[in-house]
Amino acid sequence: MVSELSVQDIQERFSSRRGKPVPIHVAKCLWKQTFGLNWLVEHLLVAQGDGDSPGTLLDVEGVSVLQDVALELSGLDTKLQTLVLAMGLGFDVREQVPDVLADEDLEGLIAHARSEGLITESETVPPLLRRALLLGNRPALVKSLQLELVQALTDRGPLSVEAARSFATDGFRDRRVARVLESAGDENLVVDPALAITLYEEAETAGLAEWSTASRRAEAAYSLGNLDQAARLVDGLLALPEAPDLLRGAEVGTAVWAARGMMGRSAALYKWLGIERTGPATPAASVVLTGTGDIETARMMLDSTSTHAAPTLLAEASKLMGQGIQESLTGHPHQVLALLIRASDMLTSSGSVPPMAETPAVLAALVAIHGGELETAGTVIRSALASGQGGPAHRPRLLLMSAWVAMQQDDPEEARAAMLNAQPAGTALTPRDQFLRSALEVGLARRAGDAGLLIQSWQHAREALLHVSVDLYSLLPWGELMVAAARLRQSATIEPYIAEGWALLGKLGNPPLWSIPFHWSAVGAALLADRPSAMAPHAAALVRASDHSHVAAVLAEAGRTWVSVLAGHFSVESVEKAARGLASLGMKWEGSRLAGHAAPRAGDRKDMARLLACARDLDSHAPWRADTGQPVVSQAFPETTAIRVRNDRTRLSVREREVARMVLDGKTYREIGESLFISPRTAEHHMLRIRRRLETTSRSDTLTKLRLLLDPLEAGKSEPNP
Repeated sequence: MVSELSVQDIQERFSSRRGKPVPIHVAKCLWKQTFGLNWLVEHLLVAQGDGDSPGTLLDVEGVSVLQDVALELSGLDTKLQTLVLAMGLGFDVREQVPDVLADEDLEGLIAHARSEGLITESETVPPLLRRALLLGNRPALVKSLQLELVQALTDRGPLSVEAARSFATDGFRDRRVARVLESAGDENLVVDPALAITLYEEAETAGLAEWSTASRRAEAAYSLGNLDQAARLVDGLLALPEAPDLLRGAEVGTAVWAARGMMGRSAALYKWLGIERTGPATPAASVVLTGTGDIETARMMLDSTSTHAAPTLLAEASKLMGQGIQESLTGHPHQVLALLIRASDMLTSSGSVPPMAETPAVLAALVAIHGGELETAGTVIRSALASGQGGPAHRPRLLLMSAWVAMQQDDPEEARAAMLNAQPAGTALTPRDQFLRSALEVGLARRAGDAGLLIQSWQHAREALLHVSVDLYSLLPWGELMVAAARLRQSATIEPYIAEGWALLGKLGNPPLWSIPFHWSAVGAALLADRPSAMAPHAAALVRASDHSHVAAVLAEAGRTWVSVLAGHFSVESVEKAARGLASLGMKWEGSRLAGHAAPRAGDRKDMARLLACARDLDSHAPWRADTGQPVVSQAFPETTAIRVRNDRTRLSVREREVARMVLDGKTYREIGESLFISPRTAEHHMLRIRRRLETTSRSDTLTKLRLLLDPLEAGKSEPNP
């Protein structure tokens, strides 16, 4: 009888032979392959490599150990080999004797196998030995045993998933095995997408038709965040003349392209499908098509939604979502919000996690934010997060939307916490979510008055925006970047994207719900750039919309008040009213800045104190000096005479400001020297000191920071930044 070694025995033997300790987890892996059978362990010892990983010690990839074991087994009695092979394949030989062994002394063969160390005392066959037998025996014998065993198992009841996986791993092709694995994949598609992919692949190995599970594997890959794998599977599927499960694959494709920030591709895919093939997905298609400005096709899709389809929770959620987005182009914001919130509730109740370009919770939150109802937006997002709406693939986006709401509510700590949760260490965001996160970073830096952080965040945003396109549901971050670009004198960088945004709104008929906040961003950008002519059409648009939009009325009044403050002709009452009006829309920070900028320009100390009190009231996060009531650092707004920098070392002398201004004007050191009656080398030394103080690493970084420091200072104006 062959002895069986324990895990500790194997660890000690390998450590002694190798001359260095072998980790316990490696010993456990070796035991699982050999069940401690002494002669198998010895084979591994002989074939051991220099590494410490189980794969290195087993040398399974090179199959040298398997070949050696198979060669040794070839010298055994054929009937004995057949018995052990049958037991390794899964036969309970006492219950179901293989036909090929029907006339043999079964008990004698089992005793012989035990004495030869081919099976354990509990009559099990080690995986390493089983694989060697499969390698060394005739394929015809192996297949006949497998067929016989499958028939025996299915005669007794449903084939287990474990048995089916074992058959597939052995390369056995049988439709019964394949169907079991396919069903198991379907059961795990939502709860364990990674396992589902493996099961689907094993099902194809077992004989399922090629590409029959491609759409489901793509859905699983999408759920895991593997957009590349999902896209490759969908591309292969769409290229087939008769693609199986085409609609599911197409829906995964539209979700993948939307996650990449390329909703135009999603729309093109739905248009390629056409209304008939899109079928029950027409409401979802209408959402995508509306988001890219194809309102005519979107309406056709929504109008074609079958009234005969089963009114499941998922179907009703999709229909309400489509109706809500259509209504958002012409209807009242409260009606739109009600439709989308009901869609979100139904999707949550359904427990389904279908691939979708956008979740109803995000759409509802966007409508609420555009309509100035931040509390409602936050409630919808929190509910969706609690229920796992959209599954893991959409969780980062929901968290980033909650961060946006927190930023609008002047809660930067909460916003940053949500951003951190959206991207745990070691993970990557989709391009669309990375773009949203970058816009959030810019927005938070701008609101904090942190020039250095704003520059850094802007650089990240410039990289992120190269990977996405403009759609209706991304106008909020584009609006934030529009203002930040004007703040940094970088508007030319994003002008083409902003033009796309206006063109998109134009194709949709300039719906007030979506266009009013974008107009407000344009007003802010024009004020920062000191371009009244650029502001005029957007201010006029807000005024025109004031009669039927409370949001537009508040923003129009705020815009007029900003202009009057900058001109120095305003009343305290009008500023306070405009500031509190902005706060009522969830724009506390903007309202605080307006009141804060107006305060030093008020002629009376009481008026100044009243406006400062209003600013403090609206921005609870800004630190204030107890003795004067003035802001300590530019949290809510910068000082009115100059942009405060974070370190006194960055303050420039009068001569340094003169040199810096000329550098910004494009003058050479020689020209600067001639103008200031200094040598070119002295002018260059001034710039070197400036760069050290600003801690810049490149010419572009230096010029950007100088603009931030000098433009408001030299022009004698404050930064409005509405």
